[in-house]
Amino acid sequence: MLQLSSDRDASVKTADSIRIMESGVATLKRWGRQAQAWRLLLPMAQISDDKKYLDEASQVIEGLPEAEHDLAKQAVTHVTEQMTTKA
Repeated sequence: MLQLSSDRDASVKTADSIRIMESGVATLKRWGRQAQAWRLLLPMAQISDDKKYLDEASQVIEGLPEAEHDLAKQAVTHVTEQMTTKA
């Protein structure tokens, strides 16, 4: 019984964290801070194990300058590979 409660608490905290991070990403995008937004989307994908955040990160990095775009693309690819291996 205690374990079930603990698992539920962790799930609720994770969901709350994701909602806060989603709000942060929306704010960063609104302010034109895509370079910071993709950096927040990667841990969101890892925490939630949801590929939609990787897809969103890929969309965000398309508008970055070339040097930063290449670095961001490598990071997204790395996280994608980690998630694929874990599954």
